[in-house]
Amino acid sequence: MRLGVLIPTRGVVMQSAERPAVEECWTMARLADRAGYDAVWVGDSIVAKPRLEPLTTLAYLAGITTRVRLGTAVLLPALRHPVVLAHQIANVDQISRGRVVLGLGVGWSLPSAEREWAACGADHKRRVRRLEDHVEIWRMLWSGKPVTHRRGDVELSDHTIGPLPWNAAGPPVLITAANRGEMLPAQFDRFGRLGDGIITTYVHAEECRLVRERAEEALARHGRAGTRFELCVYTTVRMENDPGTAERVTTEFLATYYGGGVHSRGTMGLGPADVVIAALERYAAAGVSDLCIRFVGDDQLAQLERFTAEVLPALRQTGRPGSSRPHLPAEGRGGVAAGGAGRRARWSVEPQRPDVRRRALPGACGGGPARGVARLSPGLGAQASGRQRRRGGGRALRPRSRAAPRRRSATGRDRRELERRPAGAARRAQARRPRARRHSDRHARRLGRRRPRRRIGRVRHRPLSRRGSAGAFPLRGRPA
Repeated sequence: MRLGVLIPTRGVVMQSAERPAVEECWTMARLADRAGYDAVWVGDSIVAKPRLEPLTTLAYLAGITTRVRLGTAVLLPALRHPVVLAHQIANVDQISRGRVVLGLGVGWSLPSAEREWAACGADHKRRVRRLEDHVEIWRMLWSGKPVTHRRGDVELSDHTIGPLPWNAAGPPVLITAANRGEMLPAQFDRFGRLGDGIITTYVHAEECRLVRERAEEALARHGRAGTRFELCVYTTVRMENDPGTAERVTTEFLATYYGGGVHSRGTMGLGPADVVIAALERYAAAGVSDLCIRFVGDDQLAQLERFTAEVLPALRQTGRPGSSRPHLPAEGRGGVAAGGAGRRARWSVEPQRPDVRRRALPGACGGGPARGVARLSPGLGAQASGRQRRRGGGRALRPRSRAAPRRRSATGRDRRELERRPAGAARRAQARRPRARRHSDRHARRLGRRRPRRRIGRVRHRPLSRRGSAGAFPLRGRPA
């Protein structure tokens, strides 16, 4: 079972909409990436539960993390245009090298949700149909083929988008089902037709077995029997020495978070470390493949640090959640592991580590499965040529041959004369003609052989001339 952390994009806006403490979000993401968590997740809402916009936030997280999956828990696609959203998702997936996971939902049936749909110009009653249309249009556009499609406000005529997602199949799509233990047949049917997995919340660990059984039946009805799928549970954790205090803080936080109308339900980790560990292990035993952990309270960074110190080591010892293996896409669309299409990738730079050069092993060519890579320490080419030239950050520059002379730049009038200098006999004749020395000779960096320096003693100066700068030049004399 993989373990992920919900980044508090809603919590920081609850504290201050004018100056949200976004650094707390970035610190939590970096900590999760370093500590060995498998994913970071962000939620979505525009006016009902204001928060940081999910896709732009994931794009930033892609730049400050190297291995965690980047998920939405959950994205509300019906609030946006499907073509624009397909382009945004593919772009973030390319930036992150295939780490995007899409948890999709239709939204709650609450008055606040209805007002949110109206504010965005969408029909709340058609949100299910719009979600299904989005997924179908995304996958058509992500195929890379020209798309002709007309339905509702979408009119495509031999259109394509770029970039395409990192993996040929696009990011995994997790469909919401069985929220609060409601086993609605329509939700499982939607998953059977469109989904790569299920994401759910407010469920007991024992109910997850039934969710998996219903999902397998839906896959069989749609000709996908035996297909492996992800089952992700969005759950809540509050670590306190006193379980009563943990329950009280959780109730108060959720009332503010949702604005009322949502009750606490399902298996949650509320209390000291042993209580939290027992709750998460019940999910693992029920067949859950992924957990999205939401910490509650105003001290979520401190909660993550405590969870990492007290809970994560115990889960690793059992070999269940908290796998520290980095996420590697199964297929590449021509990149670090796969190389370009139709050509072998010889040298490449790791996307998140520009100071590490990597050489692909034999067989790592475009279109095939990702192969291992051999890491080479920075500056290997420079070592082979006997030099250690580096630029900032430790990355080695291309080695320079010993036989090649160092070019020196000339400035001002000298550079223009060098560009106009003739070749052959005329050049040699010009070189024999003496040239008056100029003051700029003292400062210009010249090409070719450098004249030996003259010993200069104490410099005596003449007073400045009123008619020009000639009197301002210092006189070189013998040593005093």
